[in-house]
Amino acid sequence: GCMGGGGSSDDAFAGEMTFEDDFGDDSDWPAGTEGGIIRGIFAGAYQMEFQAGLQSLTVGPNELFSDGQLKIADSVQSVDVRSETEEIPSVGLLCRWNEEGLDKLTAYGFVLRTTSEGESTWTLNRTVDGKTESLEQGNTDVDLGADPVTLEAGCVEDTLTFRIDGEEVASVTDTEIESGTNGLVGVTFGDQQPPLAATFDNYVLEYDELAAEG
Repeated sequence: GCMGGGGSSDDAFAGEMTFEDDFGDDSDWPAGTEGGIIRGIFAGAYQMEFQAGLQSLTVGPNELFSDGQLKIADSVQSVDVRSETEEIPSVGLLCRWNEEGLDKLTAYGFVLRTTSEGESTWTLNRTVDGKTESLEQGNTDVDLGADPVTLEAGCVEDTLTFRIDGEEVASVTDTEIESGTNGLVGVTFGDQQPPLAATFDNYVLEYDELAAEG
């Protein structure tokens, strides 16, 4: 059969481990207020609510951090995301995420941004010690304020693949970050005014080759 999706290396990836979360009563993710950002599980989904522009939040399931931070090399993850606020935070997935404080973030990010004009752009970026550069970016016609949008991030060997609602928008090769954990990211920009909220649901992570550190 035909590989489809550009034949990316994550098409055939099946992780040894699967973590799935529909954010029900037994979900265990960071909750409460941190730095003016409210986060937690509400009505069967994970919500981030930002109180200002120029805020950012990175979160992962507590299970991935319970024995020290897991170091995952290869993974594929997906999440459904939407926003019901007039201004929409940028939202995305992180892989190979390492963090000692926000200014020291190291990760690959797969991010969807909605501008104040209602246009949507995506970025596949690499952040090392808090310094972010775009590896590839483009426009998309999905609308986070309408139906849930499914984001999918593949980080398999040296190939990074970004899909939005099943369509591959980017596949790039990068070897800078070898391993880390996985999670969600939300960001607001300086020209944005609250309320700014995003809701995540149906998080699925497949991964293997992990070793706990710490």
